[in-house]
Amino acid sequence: MGFTYSMFVLSFAVEPVVGALQLQEPAHEYYYSRESGTVEYGYDLRQGDKVVKGQVLLTYSKGEDKKSRNITSRTAGYLEYINNQLSVGASFSTGEMLYKVQSDLVLGWYFIDDIYKKKLQQSAQLWACSESGYWQFNIDVVKPKKLLVSLTLASSDYSALYQLSLKPDLTMYPSKQACLDAIL
Repeated sequence: MGFTYSMFVLSFAVEPVVGALQLQEPAHEYYYSRESGTVEYGYDLRQGDKVVKGQVLLTYSKGEDKKSRNITSRTAGYLEYINNQLSVGASFSTGEMLYKVQSDLVLGWYFIDDIYKKKLQQSAQLWACSESGYWQFNIDVVKPKKLLVSLTLASSDYSALYQLSLKPDLTMYPSKQACLDAIL
């Protein structure tokens, strides 16, 4: 019985799902100075660097009280912009844009036929592959005829994934291996 069950699970796991993927562009967080200050420490960050939620981006002091304050990332993602004046000892004014972080979380709706929905569950994964790469999607919500999917993505991968999403009949697979086998 264990062998029969294993074969059933294995045959189910490689069944592809066909649908249309509608992606939402990753969110951007803008960091403007709320007050003037002087940079105490800049953490040697560069454009394109990965940041995690809660990571300190800048330590500065304000005016006369000289009390140190931090600017921390409110989201995980990639530094898309860094004010090039943020070196140790440099001053900045109220309202200056200091950083721009592009979220590494991409959300999308994957529109499918009802027949597939019965086999897909929340917290499962689906894989999409092309010659440009492969991506693992998490199924966050299952609704009639559509799935809310998400993935964490390198900033440079979004354009390739977006191009793949333009296919009206995008096939996704429940395993990475099945996905890769389909493009080879």
